[in-house]
Amino acid sequence: MATELTMPKNDMDMEEGTIVKWLKNVGDKVEKGEMFMEIETDKTSMEIESPATGVLLAQFYQGGDVVPVNTVMGYVGEAGEAVPEQGAKAAAEEAPKEEKRSAVQQPLLMHLLQKKHLQRFCLMQVEFLQLHMLRSLQKIMESI
Repeated sequence: MATELTMPKNDMDMEEGTIVKWLKNVGDKVEKGEMFMEIETDKTSMEIESPATGVLLAQFYQGGDVVPVNTVMGYVGEAGEAVPEQGAKAAAEEAPKEEKRSAVQQPLLMHLLQKKHLQRFCLMQVEFLQLHMLRSLQKIMESI
């Protein structure tokens, strides 16, 4: 069965991400953990890892497209394997938000603290703290 490639939710406020570019084309071999796409959010840009090994079977969006979190963007599976049509993807997007959220109840922190994501998580926190400190210093300087 083909594995869905979905727009990840990287923080509690994230509602959508922009596809910068696909690093793989339909028909290319993809290894589990290999980067297959670059995305950008309102806070950062990052590469996304494949959740499975196989062949990139479908891409429903292209570079520059804004995609809601948890939306299926494509599929990885065995060569020639059938994938659901994009119409099924659109119907899933119209499901009530509560249903979508219930499918994604795994806390982001637990996901990010997995060994392969710890470095990325720490770097994101450092960048956030640097930005917060810079803004605080600017406010102090303005008040002087």
